[in-house]
Amino acid sequence: MIATMEGRSNQRGSPPPISYWVGYLFCIFLGIAIALLVRPAASPRAVASPTAGPVGNPVVSADGYVNFASSTVAVPPWGMLEFRRVPLEDRQQVLVDGAERLKPTRWHFIGCAPEQVLELFHSVGLTGNQTAELGSTNHWECREGDCVISPTDDTLLTLSPTARAAIYGALARYSTNYGQFFPFRFAGKVADRLGECGLAQDSLKQVESMAYTNCHLLSFCDLEPLQRRLAPAEFSALTRALYSVPAVMLQVRIKASQDIDRLIQYWGAGGRAQRIRPLLDSLGGELGESAISVSYFFPPFARLRLYTFPDPSTDAAEAKQDCFYTALNFFSDKPDEGYLKVENTRRALVTDYTMVAGQPQFGDLLAVINGRGDALHVAVYVAADVVFTKNGANYLQPWTLMRIPDMMTYFPSEEPLRVVMLRKKALMNPSLEHAPATMIQAENK
Repeated sequence: MIATMEGRSNQRGSPPPISYWVGYLFCIFLGIAIALLVRPAASPRAVASPTAGPVGNPVVSADGYVNFASSTVAVPPWGMLEFRRVPLEDRQQVLVDGAERLKPTRWHFIGCAPEQVLELFHSVGLTGNQTAELGSTNHWECREGDCVISPTDDTLLTLSPTARAAIYGALARYSTNYGQFFPFRFAGKVADRLGECGLAQDSLKQVESMAYTNCHLLSFCDLEPLQRRLAPAEFSALTRALYSVPAVMLQVRIKASQDIDRLIQYWGAGGRAQRIRPLLDSLGGELGESAISVSYFFPPFARLRLYTFPDPSTDAAEAKQDCFYTALNFFSDKPDEGYLKVENTRRALVTDYTMVAGQPQFGDLLAVINGRGDALHVAVYVAADVVFTKNGANYLQPWTLMRIPDMMTYFPSEEPLRVVMLRKKALMNPSLEHAPATMIQAENK
């Protein structure tokens, strides 16, 4: 039986529009298609998760898991990559949900008696001042079995990560606690994302001290008290950084006398080898070195959309173009609009794709699934630990290149998630191993 997907994967914190919930139901049906390809996985185990940059060859092991460890190969099949982080932002969407996120902080404990709330407070290691403040009835409103508490800025700014994680974990069960329900999430350290956004060092340390762990991911949600504590310019810089998408830009560095045929074999997937050969042959024949964006190797559908946001004012259908539509159309010159329909997408996944073992290749699909086989997301593998992805069926999410750990922050889950590797049957190499149960373990950390 297929259960529903986890429906709280909007990293940018905006309230999900109608199209998001349509996508939610869409994924439930697609989970049936994925389940037809997937058998129950072995017991999850910890895997390495890179934080600094792209890695070497990810290889699926015999038991169906992969570590994204450094490659022992001098030159991977995709060549030598140059990697640059880009905080991709649509400034018109910064604080698009400000009416919710910046309203006075109130903690809603739904269906909890005062004694239960006090028991939680006493168990999380609050300081004496915090215990006295949060235990004061002056900050409480209790009615019809619910308790609403209005904490002061002093408490919000000084809670320990452990106490914040425990309290906010309880609050995150209810959508009335908007910030905790839709926190900002980080794949690595806070400073990795915010260190160069324009915050003073003391301000950055303040934000770092307010981060906490939720669903195995470092999270942050307390913008409202920081609006009063930070200077306006710093607060603007912080919000822009938080609402940006952690994108990456990749270039392939080409040296004279390099094995160009090997590059063409990798990047020419989908019948594009002859299209990309002239330029690569020309660059490989020059003295010195040159670099070329990986977008040059993308088919028209992906190349034209890369690093762009949907614009519903010019094309209302763009907001409906979710991850499945994007992934299945990756090799298209012109997109197949039929993939907007659940039945067509499900049929394509079952009939046109197969599970594969070994090293992922350019154009493979990586499907994020939970333990019940529900499909939460699908992205297109590019190289190293980078994918081409569209994280959500709405205009707030761009088409972009993103590291797998960053992508996984969009799908918080208390249970282990897996990334199933699928390859289009028309692109299969008969010499490569394939099996009906290959899974890549993806750890949220």
